Amino acid sequence: MVGPFFSKEDEGQIVEAIRTAERLTTGEIQVHLRKKCSRDPKIEAQRLFKKLRLDRTKEKNAVLLFIALESHQLVIVGDSGIHQRVRPYFWDQTRDLMLGFFKKNEIKKGLLAGIWSVGEQLQLYFPAKLGDTNQLPDTVTED
Repeated sequence: MVGPFFSKEDEGQIVEAIRTAERLTTGEIQVHLRKKCSRDPKIEAQRLFKKLRLDRTKEKNAVLLFIALESHQLVIVGDSGIHQRVRPYFWDQTRDLMLGFFKKNEIKKGLLAGIWSVGEQLQLYFPAKLGDTNQLPDTVTED
């Protein structure tokens, strides 16, 4: 799917943004792209959250950015650890930040902005610890 939406270079920049954001936190960030989502995107994102094993981080601090590009759908799912700590409006602010870029057809910029926004909160509430290891691969998944 990288082809029509992102170049390999774009994908590399997205992965590097995930790595950079995760360096200062024990949290995990996952970006998942889908061409279309014909079902309820919230249910699909929650299902995918479990399928990708994001619900198994030690501190329950993983976040999924689920984007169905052609369907123009975006869902952000945060596990219970991060969800309990951020202000209630944080998720809406991050979504709106990303959608502002998406509406201008700046998908990569929107993804990067979302990653940085989530990364800042993860760093605030779940700072990196000595000996911390990356619990999940830093990749852009797609189906």
